[in-house]
Amino acid sequence: MNGAILSASPASVELVFNEKVQLTALRLFHEGKAEIRLDRPASIVDAGTATRALPALEAGAYRIDWRAISADGHPVGGVIRFRIGP
Repeated sequence: MNGAILSASPASVELVFNEKVQLTALRLFHEGKAEIRLDRPASIVDAGTATRALPALEAGAYRIDWRAISADGHPVGGVIRFRIGP
């Protein structure tokens, strides 16, 4: 999904991991506007997926920042950028 241009608001975001992690942060930002609050992200995720529902989003550019602690205790994280609209 990183860099995707979507025609409609996505219903959720799904992070896929190849090992057990503790998801410690998941934040959504409408570029140039305020942060959009999501449900509390702290959870243990076995190798597989972590899915969070998203509210209906208007057209524009968005950024999802995520952080987790890997099975060996190292912090990991990333950014997913996407746009809604033509």
